[in-house]
Amino acid sequence: MSGIPPPNIAIIGGGIGGAFAAAWLRNASVRHLDVYEASERIGGRTLATQDQDETWATVELGASMGITENRYILEAARSLGLATELRSEVSWRGGGRLAIVGAGRKLAFEEGAWKATTLVRLLSRYGGRTLYRLGQQGSEFIRNFSRIYAAQDDGRAFATVDELLAVGGLHEWPRRSCAEAMAVLFSDAAAPAATELVAGLMRNNYGQDWAPSGALCCFTAIAPLAAGGSAAAIGLVGGWEELTRGLLQSSSRSRSRRGSAGEDDPAAATIGATRPQLHLSRQVTSVVTQDDGRFVLSFADGSSAARVYDHVVLAAPCPTLPATAEAHDESPNLLRRCAPVPYQHVYVTLVWGLLDPAYFGKSEHAASFNAKFSDVLVADAAGRSVPFLSIGRFDEQHAPPAHDSAPPAFPSAAVSAHDSAECARLYAGAHDGAGAIPRWKLFSAQELSPADLAPLILCHEERLTVRHAWTSPGAYPISRPRNLSSFVLHESVSGGLFLHPSAIEAATSAMEVVAVAARNAALLLVQRLAQIRRANRLRENAELHQKFVEANAARAEADAAPPKSQFPRGETPNAKVGKGECAAGERVQPGE
Repeated sequence: MSGIPPPNIAIIGGGIGGAFAAAWLRNASVRHLDVYEASERIGGRTLATQDQDETWATVELGASMGITENRYILEAARSLGLATELRSEVSWRGGGRLAIVGAGRKLAFEEGAWKATTLVRLLSRYGGRTLYRLGQQGSEFIRNFSRIYAAQDDGRAFATVDELLAVGGLHEWPRRSCAEAMAVLFSDAAAPAATELVAGLMRNNYGQDWAPSGALCCFTAIAPLAAGGSAAAIGLVGGWEELTRGLLQSSSRSRSRRGSAGEDDPAAATIGATRPQLHLSRQVTSVVTQDDGRFVLSFADGSSAARVYDHVVLAAPCPTLPATAEAHDESPNLLRRCAPVPYQHVYVTLVWGLLDPAYFGKSEHAASFNAKFSDVLVADAAGRSVPFLSIGRFDEQHAPPAHDSAPPAFPSAAVSAHDSAECARLYAGAHDGAGAIPRWKLFSAQELSPADLAPLILCHEERLTVRHAWTSPGAYPISRPRNLSSFVLHESVSGGLFLHPSAIEAATSAMEVVAVAARNAALLLVQRLAQIRRANRLRENAELHQKFVEANAARAEADAAPPKSQFPRGETPNAKVGKGECAAGERVQPGE
């Protein structure tokens, strides 16, 4: 039996989803595995930057945190030899406390220096029953999500997002708003736990208001609280972009690697595994099928892929294509079957300096105020009184980065109301009294101007500010209650699949969620390949059986026909007998 050739598979998107899909498909008897990325780099919404001064830590500009319960991303990191770190154990967190900005820019809540103090403040502000319910809901969400791991370990794959989420009993939440879910959870959607804690986490994690968002997205945002807060928050040394790079490149290693996930470890590379071929700056604008059911990819520059594909995985947001008069399900371009969802624009601003306590209604010394906190969230009551969505501490230094040959000993007063002498006094106090000067990462819905930063950062130095905009298409899908799509965008006449694992982000978005969807896509393809091989074997067996039947029939027909005579017509065997010979059956007597 000749069998069928191994398939060619194309993956569109070089982010976390595309990297995990490629990693899980490497050992699936694939002939060619090509990854097409529209930009000039891999990583998608994972991105880190490093300052020119090597003493500065790598800063995450995109996805920056996992939790200890995120099985896939942590197993992959360990298998690739990438170091992780608990957020609670890094040295630059200062006091590590959380604050929430409320009405009039005043702090509605702040953690204490001692756990007992924090507990008393939490109980006083939010109530024991409410906090218990919030923790239980988060824990239940984590347990239910873990059922999906078990289903995938059993080899189960799902054609729709609903079917996948139903394994964990999570399929109804995307159709309900966060406000509805919190009203049930707290018996009051206006409870401070909702308008402060949940609201702050949704703004920090997704850049969005909590109330109109989908309930599943809200539960994803509060899961870290249930997991243990900062004690369970995990970062990747060097940035999560390294995980994407490692997953796409690890298959080039010649020896077998196996992590704690065993055969399911997405980073496990074996000898003979298919190495993904990465193609950067290749924006796919069209996916069409040939008459034989295989897929042809075309690019923004008008060219087409060098080979056709048996299967295609769209591990990226649905592209925005020019309008056409054709219905989406009638267009030959299968990308039109992908229904786009709007994305939230998020702006990241990195600043070096001291937060001004007066901005938050505090009169204490700037150095001691800054030494307390690592995270500042924004409650509903703050409204539009603050231009940021959240503030997080990511580093601290005893001197600013060396952007030029003569950096100042402290941020200058370029746009600050303070004069240089005041800045020197403030920052000298920070050095001598409370240690290093922190660096802060601010998320905002609009780009923060120097005028926005001046009242917030003492002696703000614009030239030390780093900015990045997530606007194409954005940082996260705008979360709203909605019906969810299928993972399968098209099935060709040859059995080829065009899959869209990123469809899950319409329900909720996180690195681990995307990794789960990528494994589901890989399982769907592995099952389809097995079906095609099985069908091919059955077809070949049927063909062999038919040939066997035909051969037997021909033999039986030949056996049933009367035997043909060996002699010419009219002759008998005795006619050949001559002198001294005897006919068949006669015996020659001695002497004859």
